Order: sequence, then structure tokens, then C-alpha cells
Amino acid sequence: MLVDAHHQVCDLAVRPQPWTDALPAPRWSFGTDEPRTRPRAAGVDATVDVRTVMVYLGRLFTQHVGLAPMNFLARTRAERAALLLTHSTLPAAQVGAAVGWADPTYFARRFRALVGLTPSEYRQRSRVVPSEE
Repeated sequence: MLVDAHHQVCDLAVRPQPWTDALPAPRWSFGTDEPRTRPRAAGVDATVDVRTVMVYLGRLFTQHVGLAPMNFLARTRAERAALLLTHSTLPAAQVGAAVGWADPTYFARRFRALVGLTPSEYRQRSRVVPSEE
């Protein structure tokens, strides 16, 4: 069963997909105008090509979004955590787990690096005080 799944993934990587027509042509070579051609070793499916495509997609993402994919993910997680910290009473550890940072210490470290405050400090400063009428 795992072998079948592996072959399906490799087939998808090799077979042209309709959405790839919209992408600019990759420059596979580094420093020359000629596309790089690599001989394929026997028994090696498309692993080299998949790695190359992943690097290319990462560069495209960075060009269009302005952030590397992992930095974009971290920023998105921090923004969602900030919303949860402001609008919920969940403990900070559960907020971190809800946005994808399961380790509370790592969540606090990443949140502080991105926002400039610890999750607890952020929650205290962002709480909306009910107005007295």
C-alpha cells in the first residue's frame, strides 16, 4: 500500500499538471542560460526533480508574498494566536497548540520573537476594558 502511494506521488511529480502552465518557466541552471540536464540513476524516480521543484516554488512564493514560506507560516500562526489571546480565555499553552505550536515554551519564544511581547503580556495589554456607561 505504501509502495502504491509512493508511485502515485512520483507520477504526480513527473506528469505535467494543468496549473503549471500559468507558472513562469523555471531556470534550472545556475549561472548559465542552458537548462541543466541530469542523468537519472537507475531506480531513482523523481526525487531530484521534486527537490528542485520545491526550491523553485519556495522562491516563487518568496517573490510574490515577500516572506519565505516558513516565515509566512510563523507570522500567520502568531496573528491567529494574538486573536485567540485577545478574544478567548484559553490558557496560552492551548492557544499555542491551537495554532500549531504544541510546545508551550516554543510557542512563547516564537510569539515573543514575532510580536515583541510574551503571550501573557500581549493578553494583558490587548484586553478590551468594558466601558462604563
